[in-house]
Amino acid sequence: MREILRTILRPLREMDGLLLACTHYPAIRHLIQPLVPDCNILDPSAMTAEEVVAINGSLRRKGPSDVFLTTGDAVQSREAGKLAFGIEIERFLRIELSQPG
Repeated sequence: MREILRTILRPLREMDGLLLACTHYPAIRHLIQPLVPDCNILDPSAMTAEEVVAINGSLRRKGPSDVFLTTGDAVQSREAGKLAFGIEIERFLRIELSQPG
């Protein structure tokens, strides 16, 4: 993982900012930050978590089953879940994240 990140991030070392634009990137932020030490890392995970909590409250009223959320295409995400994990995901919803403020 570290070697792959070094290769990917090498051209970005001089960037002012880097957006962690996928849900799994914050989990490896501790590996990313040292490779771009002067770069401001923008992490939208807190805003995403707040939005999911708000959405979850409204979804609970509709039933207890698991719900998978995506900001992408729900049909493609459902198909990707089936291919990757071999499971049928009954409730996969597309959500829009609102801007803070």
